[in-house]
Amino acid sequence: MATEQIRGDVPSDVIDYLREREPAATGMLAVLFRPRETRQQWRLWLVRRDGGIAGVLLSSRYCFDRWTGFMLLEDLDCAQEMAQALDRSNIWQVTGPAAAIEAVVPFAKRGRRSGGTWFHYIPCTPRTHPQGVGAGSEVRVRPASPSDLMKLVVLYAEGDRLVRPPWRRVRAAVRTAIPYTVVAESSDGVVGAIKVTPGAGYAIINRTVVEPSLRGGRVAFSLLTYAALAAMTEGRGICGFRAEPRMAAVQRALRSTYSEAVTTGEPAAWRSVYLWPPKRFRGQTKLRWLIERVEDRIGRPAEIRPKP
Repeated sequence: MATEQIRGDVPSDVIDYLREREPAATGMLAVLFRPRETRQQWRLWLVRRDGGIAGVLLSSRYCFDRWTGFMLLEDLDCAQEMAQALDRSNIWQVTGPAAAIEAVVPFAKRGRRSGGTWFHYIPCTPRTHPQGVGAGSEVRVRPASPSDLMKLVVLYAEGDRLVRPPWRRVRAAVRTAIPYTVVAESSDGVVGAIKVTPGAGYAIINRTVVEPSLRGGRVAFSLLTYAALAAMTEGRGICGFRAEPRMAAVQRALRSTYSEAVTTGEPAAWRSVYLWPPKRFRGQTKLRWLIERVEDRIGRPAEIRPKP
């Protein structure tokens, strides 16, 4: 067994390995298929056994000094090697199938806490109904534009607590994701957003955020339904982390307005592990906290900056 970090172009056998494992591997393919603007956009580790791939760990940059990851590990006997790669990585939070995560975490030194989630998917289905899926009368769903930037920054900075970056860094992350973002707009402006990133046979839908006063309504459902329709009209299925009742509602909406043959796949148990931040030198934790406190203040709009 050996651990290998991939630098430069991704070998074709890795892409083939991930394609064969969609939709579980769609999150990784979505990252690898995006145009790579810098070498720091993602990092990839492989665990090999007897010449074949036993597991893959992908680290994706959310913003400066905030990295999230996906893990696939089919050979659980390689859990210790995967844990070593995880500890050496720059990842703050990693998600993967529950069996793999539960096997790796006991060997990881940076493990902090974990939580369960459910991975759902809907395979692509040929369209039979001519009409589209409406978003409802209360909101209009559309692709995001650069003019939505600051409203999206406010929504994500307040609503996305996954990795808690400073506001200044949220702005950079949102700007990069605009080509893959869909927004819900009401008379009050942008009230919700969802990120839709294409893989090979599926698109992964994540990072849903809704204005706090409108949570529990139809905004998230409208975003999810719109994203599902857009993916299917491009010949892809959809996948992501969603509650069962919401996926059932999306299935009903697609059956009535898109195709009666739409089915949902069997949900799989996944887990997310939150890690202690990587420490590169003595005193880095305190220095990081001081710098981020300043960045958070100067990155906020003036009207909502905290008092000194």
